[in-house]
Amino acid sequence: MKIYYLNSEKKPVGPHSKEEILSLKETGLINDETLAAVAGDSKWKPLSELLTDCSTWNTAENSGSETNLWQCFKMAFRKYAVFSGRASRKEFWSFVLFYIIFNYAIQIPMNFMTGSVTAAYEEKINACADEAPPSQIFDLVVELLQEPTVLIANGIGIFYWLVMLVPFLSLSVRRLHDTGTKAWGVIVGSISYVLMFGLSCLFMKFVLQNMNSENFDVEPLLTIVFGLAAALLCYIAISIYLFIKMLLPGNKGENKYGAEPRN
Repeated sequence: MKIYYLNSEKKPVGPHSKEEILSLKETGLINDETLAAVAGDSKWKPLSELLTDCSTWNTAENSGSETNLWQCFKMAFRKYAVFSGRASRKEFWSFVLFYIIFNYAIQIPMNFMTGSVTAAYEEKINACADEAPPSQIFDLVVELLQEPTVLIANGIGIFYWLVMLVPFLSLSVRRLHDTGTKAWGVIVGSISYVLMFGLSCLFMKFVLQNMNSENFDVEPLLTIVFGLAAALLCYIAISIYLFIKMLLPGNKGENKYGAEPRN
């Protein structure tokens, strides 16, 4: 089913699929009072009335317009930073599926590109692992990371992760909303992840700065290790909680976060 709606200048815009209309409604571009009509029908009515017309939805379902996995994935980017509303299990797990597929599509050629360089440095590190001081091994690792092919591969990987981060977070929030749950799990998980990363960097910096020191003070190191362990345990616990939540079915009908997703 395709739907047109009238913009502020009373001009028809579209046609849009029902999923696109619901997405535009969630982003606030249109609302329940916006006049809309099904393609091929000249009868305009408020969007809220059109969307609750059972015969209209049944016609759409019978015409085979069900949203497929790829369309669900694209929907996450149409709602790139929309943290309000709801998202179905299909929408969430479609995003996860294509995230993994594209991740491997990037990683495999990158591994081929950096394979020979990485292997050469691994031989150097293994050759001096028993005799060389840790600082020399660290210097070799730094040299490896500064190799052009490794820099390009890491840059592409970081860029891909950043592009996917915002839609994943917003989609996770909407998926929790679909089960009637607040988004505190996503917030706690994000904070614990950032803490893990920061404490890991602090741990490496402390060890490298003090590895050759004769007056090595273990107390600050233990503080960092305990903090890192606490952040890790928190991240594991919240990840399990979120994984279970993402598997649960959404609330039937409308809840306090919005209408039930149609896909």
